[in-house]
Amino acid sequence: MFTCTTPVHPCSPARHPFTHVHLHDIRSPMFTCTCRQFRSPMFTCTTSVHHVHLRAIIRSPMFHLARCSRHARRVLSPEYFHGRDGPLTVTPSSGDSLLTQAFLQSGRSLGYSVVDPNGQAQIGFAPFDYTIGDGIRCSTAECYLKPAASRPNLHILHSATVYKILFNEEKRAIGVLFEHNGMLKVVKARKEVILSAGALSSPKVLMLSGVGPAKHLHQHGIDVVADLPGVGRNLQDHLNVYGLTWTVRPGVEESPSVLSSLDDYVKRRQDSKVFIASSPSYLPFSFLLFLPALSLPLFPFSFFFPPSSPPPSLPLSPLCPISLPLAPTPFVHLQLSPYATPLGDQSSAWVRVSDAPGDPQWPDVQYLLSSSTLATDKGIFSPSSLGLDPVRYRSYFEDVLGEEGFSLQLNLMRPSSRGSVTLRSRDPRDYPHIDSNFLSHPDDLRILVNGIKFALAIGNTTSMKTWLGARFHDKHLPGCEDIYYGTDDYWGCYVQHMASSYLHPAGTCKMGPEDDPLSVVDSRLR
Repeated sequence: MFTCTTPVHPCSPARHPFTHVHLHDIRSPMFTCTCRQFRSPMFTCTTSVHHVHLRAIIRSPMFHLARCSRHARRVLSPEYFHGRDGPLTVTPSSGDSLLTQAFLQSGRSLGYSVVDPNGQAQIGFAPFDYTIGDGIRCSTAECYLKPAASRPNLHILHSATVYKILFNEEKRAIGVLFEHNGMLKVVKARKEVILSAGALSSPKVLMLSGVGPAKHLHQHGIDVVADLPGVGRNLQDHLNVYGLTWTVRPGVEESPSVLSSLDDYVKRRQDSKVFIASSPSYLPFSFLLFLPALSLPLFPFSFFFPPSSPPPSLPLSPLCPISLPLAPTPFVHLQLSPYATPLGDQSSAWVRVSDAPGDPQWPDVQYLLSSSTLATDKGIFSPSSLGLDPVRYRSYFEDVLGEEGFSLQLNLMRPSSRGSVTLRSRDPRDYPHIDSNFLSHPDDLRILVNGIKFALAIGNTTSMKTWLGARFHDKHLPGCEDIYYGTDDYWGCYVQHMASSYLHPAGTCKMGPEDDPLSVVDSRLR
């Protein structure tokens, strides 16, 4: 087996999303009414898909209930939802924070149960399970690739760019052409070539290799090996609505002013290592100023250790004041620090807010409860990371910048809109053109509007208002001033300004039968 990857730093990139993401300039109009531009990240690190999506069994020739009834019964048994061994560690949240308890109680008051987030029930409220073990994120690179790296039949090559897959006269894949250290090289395959470059790069490599829509390949002067119109089509992604913000009573435990203290994270200290508490819920950005001897390429700039002084344009000092260590020594071991925690996400809820026909136990939206908001960082990361207009961001959040609070992100789980990935040129070093085509289907906008109204109902429950003193930030969003506040049209406008990709692209090399015009591979991935 031969795997081409990019560099993996021994500490951060494989353990935490976004630490080595370069937001390349791959732009496509997001919504026609606002002409928003959104940047699709082309990941340049070996990392993992860190969310487990349920309901992954789809009826195909490989799956027949009649033949697999014994296994089907096992799938439906609760004890089979949770393993007890294996390389991937799953750590449940303690769920004991005041914010989580108020959130779970709000679900009960709205008629929902508190469920196992990885169990059989798909509708309900639940604290998170984390793929973290001993404070270290259990990525696929850490848990699967690293243990296998010493195998004699596995050769891992990083900083390599795949140019194309090579085919023989019988149109059988026989090797890979790639560039490494400025030189073109070829690796031959005795059995098969496995292409697993993700939903954005896999169709690109296929099309560069002559596999894809013949008309599109001819436009770029590429010889056609197989005319498959579905390559690059059927792009699906989770659209996430950001910015739904509630402020809370001063002194609530989820507040950044409390959690910015290192004492809230430290469970014990051993030499140069600081071990985090069992359920950290907020990452103080000032913590990044004291990471040992590393440059952290977080968008849109880097931190360095030891810090000289915060850049004048970045108000880091007043953001999260903490007590400085006695000496500027590398007192934090990166793998066991709050840097490895889930950035404030505490709980989730899965709800069906549409009245469309279908399984009533199949949710169409997910809510992510976070003990921080887009205003918590005072604009240091949020606008650039989400592609938000900085002027609109500042105008909308100016009254709550740095305030204690929480947010509810709204995720569209089953989008009806479909996008595409196409070539910009025949140059393998060019990034593909990504047309997300968000909200092109009217059902998606309607579901998200209903989802916002249900989020407001959550924030308006007695537990959220009484326990936390929650108050919704109900300022009129710039760009939607001419629409009456609180109407469906207003929230539709809000979605078009405040939604962005949740970075879960899928579907561009669809599995399906031969009579499906968009299918790319069969049930055996051939």
